Amino acid sequence: MSFNAFIPVKELNAQKLSIYRETSGNLKVKIEGETEEYLFKPIKCFPLTDTEHYLSLFKKTVEGEIKEEIAIIDDFNKLDENSRKLLDEELDKSYSITCIKRIFSVEQTKNTTKWRVDTDRGEQTFEVRHQSEIYMIQPSLVVIEDVQGNVFLVNPDQLDSKSRSLLEIYK
Repeated sequence: MSFNAFIPVKELNAQKLSIYRETSGNLKVKIEGETEEYLFKPIKCFPLTDTEHYLSLFKKTVEGEIKEEIAIIDDFNKLDENSRKLLDEELDKSYSITCIKRIFSVEQTKNTTKWRVDTDRGEQTFEVRHQSEIYMIQPSLVVIEDVQGNVFLVNPDQLDSKSRSLLEIYK
């Protein structure tokens, strides 16, 4: 993903947009005064600790590839209730870390590995493109990033023997 820092980006008043979820699960944004609606990915601007201001919206493809920046929302609190709720859900997925408690299976597919796991948020299935997206940050802490950018933490010392052996192959 490459960005040109010299392309002007609109700063939007949050009251000028409406966010909704398509039946496919993708988020779309409609900007007042524009006819086109965009699939998008919200990305927090710095400082990440300021959760009330400046959220960047990037166009994305149906496949999830991030394209150019659409706009920056100036104040998260000015969004209508439904838009704010949908953005909160999406940001929670992107900026939260899920802990894996057990690995049920890891299957090699043509382009990815498909993981079926039990986490602190329940059972989940996700895909990883490259083995380089699975790495150790401490002797007892492994990070896995899936194809959608979700981050999973695993402490191998806290896994059962089957889960540990499945993880060993990939770390």
